[in-house]
Amino acid sequence: MFASLRLIVALAIGMGVAVAASTWLQQAPRNLAQARRWAIHGPRCPALAAGDFADLAVKPAASFQYDDVTFERGYGHVYCDEIHDDGGRGPGVHPVCQFTGPAVLKVTSPKGRFYFFPSTGRATVEVQRGVATCVRGGWFTGGEGQW
Repeated sequence: MFASLRLIVALAIGMGVAVAASTWLQQAPRNLAQARRWAIHGPRCPALAAGDFADLAVKPAASFQYDDVTFERGYGHVYCDEIHDDGGRGPGVHPVCQFTGPAVLKVTSPKGRFYFFPSTGRATVEVQRGVATCVRGGWFTGGEGQW
């Protein structure tokens, strides 16, 4: 009786591992392509201290929450997605957002507040492990999928 129960448990575990591996193998190319698409290479947005951010003439006018992160911007449109960690290879995900001309950005995560002054033009913010980074540039020009 114990031998057949062990066999059933072993088969169930084996099937679970096989399904998980199959799912990962099917989704891995999509995750890698998505991470490449969202990997924007550009100059870093100027980061500001809280006091310097408060002294700016432009203030955040729009706010939204994505996952456990709050994003605030001065102007423009935004489009966000969840990207798999480690360039699309990791099991975890993190938010990435592109802005069409935010002027100012405030990002609040469980790890703290981050202030950026990308000024005019596009900006991309990535929040990995609760730490926000911002680069100038992106492909989003507004339209569908925006907040």
